[in-house]
Amino acid sequence: MKKKGGLKRKIPIEKRETNAQRSVTCNKRRKTIFSKSADLCRLGGANIAVFVTSPAESSDVVYSFSGYSSSSEIADCYFNGKPPPKKFDPQAKLGFLWEDPNLYRNCDDLSELNIIEDRLERLKKYIMECLEKKEKLELGSLDEITCGSDLNPNVSIDQIYGNASSSS
Repeated sequence: MKKKGGLKRKIPIEKRETNAQRSVTCNKRRKTIFSKSADLCRLGGANIAVFVTSPAESSDVVYSFSGYSSSSEIADCYFNGKPPPKKFDPQAKLGFLWEDPNLYRNCDDLSELNIIEDRLERLKKYIMECLEKKEKLELGSLDEITCGSDLNPNVSIDQIYGNASSSS
């Protein structure tokens, strides 16, 4: 017997009649449009400014979001017909952490170097666990696999500097 699928309920698109309805719709969609704009900035390097005003008559609030430049700077460039200044350099983040010339510049004593070394070792351990997990998944072994359960791979060089300098 053929299984019947669920039917999608079609919601007719129509204008919201009252200001209260429009305000609710604005609040629901504002978060989504800002998160999508942030994703576009982060993933594509776009320089975006989003301005949203509430449709309520008593509201003077303007919500804004901007990428790498300020919202007013992007708006000024748009109205004057000039491209916004380029603040995002995708080539700047390429390379290995340990090849960064500034990595050891802020280290004043041996304990700070030991902290950096410890973080690099934990990063290496995390990467090795992830590679092992990938190999096991490719081989079809789905036994209890965990990747970096006690490690935090999201450690930036700024956090290394910040934690290294605050520990002395």
